[in-house]
Amino acid sequence: MMHPGGVRVLRISKLSHGRADYYLLPTGVLGNRQIEPAGQWMGQGSSLLKLQGDVDKERWYSVLAGVDPMTGDVLSASQGRVKVSGFDLTFCAPKSVSLLAGVGEKEVSLATVASHDRAVSTALDYLECHGMAVRRTSAVHEKLILPVEGIVGANFLHRTTRSLDPHLHTHSVVANLGSDLENSWSALDGRGLYAHRAAADALYHAVLRYELGSRLGVEWEQPVNGRADIKGIPREVILEFSTRTAQITAYLETRGIDASSRANYIAGAATRPEKDLNISVDDLIGQWRDRAMSMGMGPAQLDQVIGIGHMDKAEYSDTIIQSCDKVLESLAEKDGSICRRDLLRAWSAVLVAGAPGDEINKVVDSVIGFAATGNDARKGLGIGVREERVEVLAIESAIMARMEISRVENSREASRGSALQSNNVGTQGIERASSREASRGGALQGLLDRIGPRPEDEHRLAIWSETYRDICRYSERALEAGSSLRQRVEANDIERLISQTRLQLQLGHEDYQMEHGIGF
Repeated sequence: MMHPGGVRVLRISKLSHGRADYYLLPTGVLGNRQIEPAGQWMGQGSSLLKLQGDVDKERWYSVLAGVDPMTGDVLSASQGRVKVSGFDLTFCAPKSVSLLAGVGEKEVSLATVASHDRAVSTALDYLECHGMAVRRTSAVHEKLILPVEGIVGANFLHRTTRSLDPHLHTHSVVANLGSDLENSWSALDGRGLYAHRAAADALYHAVLRYELGSRLGVEWEQPVNGRADIKGIPREVILEFSTRTAQITAYLETRGIDASSRANYIAGAATRPEKDLNISVDDLIGQWRDRAMSMGMGPAQLDQVIGIGHMDKAEYSDTIIQSCDKVLESLAEKDGSICRRDLLRAWSAVLVAGAPGDEINKVVDSVIGFAATGNDARKGLGIGVREERVEVLAIESAIMARMEISRVENSREASRGSALQSNNVGTQGIERASSREASRGGALQGLLDRIGPRPEDEHRLAIWSETYRDICRYSERALEAGSSLRQRVEANDIERLISQTRLQLQLGHEDYQMEHGIGF
């Protein structure tokens, strides 16, 4: 699907037998001119097969044919019957990022490509852990979805569109080959790739924003559907270098067809020119810079968008928690239940400055763990298309619990910092007590405010009062308990209690019984 400015949602294409040459041709492996870097083996599965470094044609052909390139052994007996030899996952940078790589000075270009590479690697690690699976039949004929040892594939970096505009993107080609934990090889359960596509796409863009912010200090426009352009690069410049988008739009408009994912894909195929294997990025940089300078956006102007802002990793981690409200807003539009991948996508999409991939996954796992407390331990787990679902209400309560814990921890850190700055032991004690009381009072009031004002109706009042007392008793222990397991469980439970109370006060059921299971 095309996005204004040439940004695409992660596209997954099935690779039929005989298509292996497409990725090797620009690298010069087949004897033609090298206009793009050599492909690089990637994935834990490639390591299992002792594949690393540059991709060569013999081993590339072997992997896509389901053959061990070192021994010549057929890895999967069913490989010959499988029509799909692999999956092409195409990660595309926003057009403003492609301009930074194509028009910027050498150091800027290298840093931009490195940021893109890191974001691609993070998204692939996620897919390897959560999206890849194989199907098996148990001894009792039960259909099983099992994790794989890892991806077997290669990354091919490309830097232009077929119309020769700057377009930084990577074809991550995953062989249709997976090994389970018992070292039995077979075709992948491709449904998992498609199920996790949106989450991987959002994670890629969030990590790209983080990496470029850290390396070059760029700032970002507000993300739309999880994707954003760099602040300071005018829209008209982005559109000037979006020839393929203009071609696709014109194709649809002349035929009176409304834009959609399917329509854009068909229009793209219909208007796609052949790849010119005689022109490299080095040949085009001069032309790109002349075009950009004619619009007032040459290398010197691009330098002005660099170094505007910078945050360290700890600050990026803080922004993940600070984005809880936005995540809650996005979840408010959903009903029923969601999977872990839905939460990862929602969280990645709202992070304006992005964040490290491990930090995003850590918070998502924390929330899923909170939401599953006291319920089926499998909630939020599972692999590929079989990822377990969690109730949206439980997720919302868990996010609010995570917010409260963060507020408590920040208050405690602020209290400690204040104490360290004082040289007087007595003053330190007073300040710690005062800060602790202020933190407790603020946290307590925040929780009480969320159940609403004291109702007049006696039945609602009984519900409200019971919750009020439970919150007060919880608050008395919250700061002293720290981040212990018990405190985390209680924080989750109190959030559920608040959600249940608000719902019941709204519905007004007189015979409603609270079942929050907290041992207050």
